[in-house]
Amino acid sequence: MFLYMKYKTQTHFSKQILFVGFFIFCLIVSLPAATILTPFEEEVLENISIFRMEIGGTESSDIAVMEIEKKEAELQSPIFQEKLSEEVRLILDNILTWEKYNYLYEGDIKHPALEPLITAQYNEVKDWFKTHKNDTPNKWLYCTAGDILSCCMQFLPIGTAMSEGLTVKKYYEAALEQDPEMSFCLINIAQWYFYAPAISGGGKKKALNAFEQAVENAKNPSELYHSQILL
Repeated sequence: MFLYMKYKTQTHFSKQILFVGFFIFCLIVSLPAATILTPFEEEVLENISIFRMEIGGTESSDIAVMEIEKKEAELQSPIFQEKLSEEVRLILDNILTWEKYNYLYEGDIKHPALEPLITAQYNEVKDWFKTHKNDTPNKWLYCTAGDILSCCMQFLPIGTAMSEGLTVKKYYEAALEQDPEMSFCLINIAQWYFYAPAISGGGKKKALNAFEQAVENAKNPSELYHSQILL
């Protein structure tokens, strides 16, 4: 009788384990996966990284802005628009808007185009995340969305800015969860650590560590260039 009860209990327990295991498997399978980029999209992003490095050597911020506007026009051509997903188009818009903002700021910190430029892109990012709640963004969208939010904070009400500051960190961390060796994201979270107060999770040692990881994990000349300069 004891052996029978023991066998019955073990069988019941085994069924529970199988059920829980099956439930977890179904849960994992049902979780949305991050967007996988096509080879063409990967190539476009790689070329944008090279472009960012090249315009860093321009003679003035005005020339850099002109080059960025040329690149924006180029990416509007059908050959790009038809082959790029909505998400990748937003990633590219984020990168070029962020670059233009920084060069305009470099030329004149009170440039009248700064606020409308970055707040318009900020609204594009917020709208995308609002309408794609069930999607898992690609690491590049998380990373570039964090950049846009970071630039826009000075134009937001203080309460909103404080909240968005933590969202920036959350986006960078989400990108690094997908790719812990993503050099550009390591650069960005390093800057977040550098400027954020310790009470919010910032710190100079954290920044230094992230910058050093960005250099160590640089996979191309553009990543090495930006990571070494900022380190």
